Amino acid sequence: MQCRFCGEHFPGQYNICPGCGAPVPPPEANRGQSGNSNRVFIILICILSGVLVIGALVTFILVSSMREDDRHEVSASQPVTVADTPTVLSAPTKPASSAPPTTADDTTTVPDVTGSPSDDAIRYLTQAGLTYEIVLEESADTSPDAVIRQSLSPRTSVPKGTKVTLYVAKPVASAPATQPPTQPPTQPQTQPSATEADACPYLIKVFPPVYIFEQPSHGSSVAMTLDGEGIYTIVEESFDGGEWWGKLKSGAGWVDLNDIIANGGYVM
Repeated sequence: MQCRFCGEHFPGQYNICPGCGAPVPPPEANRGQSGNSNRVFIILICILSGVLVIGALVTFILVSSMREDDRHEVSASQPVTVADTPTVLSAPTKPASSAPPTTADDTTTVPDVTGSPSDDAIRYLTQAGLTYEIVLEESADTSPDAVIRQSLSPRTSVPKGTKVTLYVAKPVASAPATQPPTQPPTQPQTQPSATEADACPYLIKVFPPVYIFEQPSHGSSVAMTLDGEGIYTIVEESFDGGEWWGKLKSGAGWVDLNDIIANGGYVM
């Protein structure tokens, strides 16, 4: 064995160098220290290799993920054709109106009754939901008992119940007409006078309500009801059980003349 301090050679059984007196470790201890150093070195090499491998795997995963994101961005940036995304057209919405809507039941249209017989004109106005007023005028250009003009223009939209004034040409009576009484009779007239019976056609002034029957009998059906006063032309008479009936010129039906006179009406 050689001393590591002085370099003197001596047998291996000595624990102290005979030359310098330095302690000499036994050979087994030297071999154990050398073996431990080798094992530590190998362990460090393995740890370093593992770290390198793990770092390489992490780097590969990150690079692959970045490439996948790049491919998605390229696909999203490509132009989209019309066939890929169909266009949906929505109808424009109208702004809500603050005013309440007007229903068709509240208004009506004024009919054109100029030139029509007064009976027909009254029927047209009544069917349209309008009231009326008759004013007689002298006219050389209009047939007797025909409407000369009307107060509201035809085809005008007005509220129901509006009054229309009809200016009617005075009729030419075939016989002297009886003068209207200053006061309505207290009792209904059950039989016509000879003048009234022979004077057809003639005019009567009526006040509401006026019931028009299909036949000259109270057992017949009511054809219509008039809610306004007016003037009508009687073209035919009928007597049934003391009842005095008159047929309207318009053909709408028959009226009970006794009831009309009792209600304040009179023969013109």
